[in-house]
Amino acid sequence: NCNVEYGTNGNFPNSESDNDSMNMPHTEHSVVISNLEPNTKYNYRFAVEYENKVYRSDMNIFQTAPSDATMSLLHES
Repeated sequence: NCNVEYGTNGNFPNSESDNDSMNMPHTEHSVVISNLEPNTKYNYRFAVEYENKVYRSDMNIFQTAPSDATMSLLHES
């Protein structure tokens, strides 16, 4: 499974899984992250475990809208 690790201030205490793959290789990943604070900058990265090693992407940043606290991330690799 692929995960999106996310948080604020350069920390990644939260994680959501992409469970659409049924453990099959795939290149498109989609997760929905809920209960985010409005008007807040979040950092995130993708993480995947393969052959007992965890691989992580570089950190990226998004900001939530002032009144909307749900954001969907789509990443194709």
